Amino acid sequence: MKKKKVIKINLKKFIRALVLIIGITILITFLATKSIYSYDKIKSKTIYTDKGDTLWSIALKEKENNNYYKDKNIREIIYDIKKLNSISDSTIFPGEAIKIYYE
Repeated sequence: MKKKKVIKINLKKFIRALVLIIGITILITFLATKSIYSYDKIKSKTIYTDKGDTLWSIALKEKENNNYYKDKNIREIIYDIKKLNSISDSTIFPGEAIKIYYE
């Protein structure tokens, strides 16, 4: 009768290898999606705010006049403007330079 060979697995090495493979997979996925959704390739213009302007009113104007924002929701446009200009809240001031994406 033949004896079956039992393969002993070093559990610590197995877990390290598994974590390394998962980490590399996550890193590659992150880098690939970052280049796909990169904002660097999109052109931007600078506008200067007037008295009474709000992010909502700017977003409405851009939705009507800017092909980049034509099919987007107003809240998405405001989010893009805030992200591009590093604005944490919705406060803007007259004469402030605001970057806007455009096509």
